[in-house]
Amino acid sequence: MRIALFGDIHSNLEALQSVLADAQIQGCTHYICLGDIVGYSADPAACIHAVRELDCPVIKGNHDEQAAMSGLDTGFTNLADTAIRWTRKQLGEADKEWLRSLRLQRVIRDFTVVHATLDTPHKWGYIVTSGDAAASLTYQHTPVCFFGHTHEPTLFRSGVAVKRESYDKLRLKPGSAPQHGLATWYGPGFHGNGMANGQIFNMYDPTTTASNTFPMGTWLRVTNQYNGASVVVQVRDRGGFGGAVVLDLSMAAFASIASLDSGVIPVSVEVMS
Repeated sequence: MRIALFGDIHSNLEALQSVLADAQIQGCTHYICLGDIVGYSADPAACIHAVRELDCPVIKGNHDEQAAMSGLDTGFTNLADTAIRWTRKQLGEADKEWLRSLRLQRVIRDFTVVHATLDTPHKWGYIVTSGDAAASLTYQHTPVCFFGHTHEPTLFRSGVAVKRESYDKLRLKPGSAPQHGLATWYGPGFHGNGMANGQIFNMYDPTTTASNTFPMGTWLRVTNQYNGASVVVQVRDRGGFGGAVVLDLSMAAFASIASLDSGVIPVSVEVMS
């Protein structure tokens, strides 16, 4: 399976046709649209038709949302506002209803797709800085998320700090290299409570961790970057943490690789096969 992700078409039919033709040459078998099919350019209805013909997952963008409305202040720049008001007149009610039906974000297989940000997808914020990315990563519950909206090919990687990087090509190999971040621990006050997987949390179980980054049930090797000590844990819970914190280990798991008094430690995390 090879997936082509595309978005921010903005009614540019010629560009869309070129991208889809190249995707076929590249051997893509599946497609995902990251939103903003319409807006700015001359062929909104034709672009909607072409995307619908793909019968693929499609995420709503802010221009898609505004095109499906009527007579409301868009909050756009003068150029974008003029374009969206013209676009509304080009679309039939069936197209507008389809745009209204689109979701703001989706989890597909083991990754997430969203047009804007995961923390407030309906407010159409831009992920431009590492701070923007850190806020969005707090709400990311899969290893990878694809987003559009900025019109820039950029990668944000979560570790001890969120880093912005740019690539022409990037190969992702799940489990091939450790991820880096911070680990905390939890115990008293949660012991005996239900976990996200339906089991009862036992703070004395050294194989339990909470994570908002890795899929539920994933086994991980966690290594303390200060002393090299490691523990193998399974993701069984979620938590209210985020940013650079990737794991909330059970008290016993944390104690097996660090002093509880340290509270937070830098770790490398490797997905176990």
